[in-house]
Amino acid sequence: MAILVTGNTFADGDQVTSTKLNNIANAAIFASGAVDGATTTLTAGGAIQVGIIQPGNIASNAVTTAKIADATDTSTGVTNTKLRWSAATSVIGRSAASSGAPADIAASANDQVLRMSGGAIGFGTITPSSLTQWMTSETAQTASGTSVNFTGIPSWVKRITLLFNGVSVDTAGNTFPYIQIGDSGGLENSGYTGRLFNETLGFHTAFSNGFQIQSEDPSYTMIGTAYLHLIGANTWIYSYSGLSTAPRIMTAHGSKQLSATLDRLSIFPQSGNFDGSGTINIIYE
Repeated sequence: MAILVTGNTFADGDQVTSTKLNNIANAAIFASGAVDGATTTLTAGGAIQVGIIQPGNIASNAVTTAKIADATDTSTGVTNTKLRWSAATSVIGRSAASSGAPADIAASANDQVLRMSGGAIGFGTITPSSLTQWMTSETAQTASGTSVNFTGIPSWVKRITLLFNGVSVDTAGNTFPYIQIGDSGGLENSGYTGRLFNETLGFHTAFSNGFQIQSEDPSYTMIGTAYLHLIGANTWIYSYSGLSTAPRIMTAHGSKQLSATLDRLSIFPQSGNFDGSGTINIIYE
């Protein structure tokens, strides 16, 4: 099939002139046989123009980054719809701790966040141990019986707040409540330092077997807040501020070094029992 239609066709006996020879090339146009009608087509003037390029006509790796225009707005460069198809509720990224092709990183439940855990990027929940600070409240307990105990305190805890509301004991005499802290070996009943100050009675006896939180007649109820702060090396700094129904204000400060990581604490009357009239709770972070 011819690919050219020349600008002059000779017949037998025609005279050869320079004009006719020039026209053979200068006035030539492409014939239909020069194009495939898809990737190349002919213009009305017989010139070849690029038509629709099929995927099979593009060589492997022929389209390079340099040939793709940079994006200048949301409709230029590689647009979202030209990028890829994504899974539901996912982001595109690389979860592994190595370079390579991206993939869908999908969330599987509500309230999950994108975070790095175990050396990989993924969706999941945030746990207290993964944060520098976290606040958790235990269930408030009625102040009754010989003690109120809180166990299973996580190893990451750096501060504990104890809350006392209407707490009192059922026995007269020197029965003031105090706090003991402990670790996996149990509560520790010695080595506590510090004092409690009563605005009326002045300084009370120095701590020994626990952190004291009251120095009033046992019939008085107390409202107050105690704080335990980890300063390092399993050493905890204690402070307390409270009000009795006398009414008198009490403050206290002290410290205690444990033999291991704190995981429990208990509040005791020095004798007798709590009378069940108040509540105690802790918040840790």
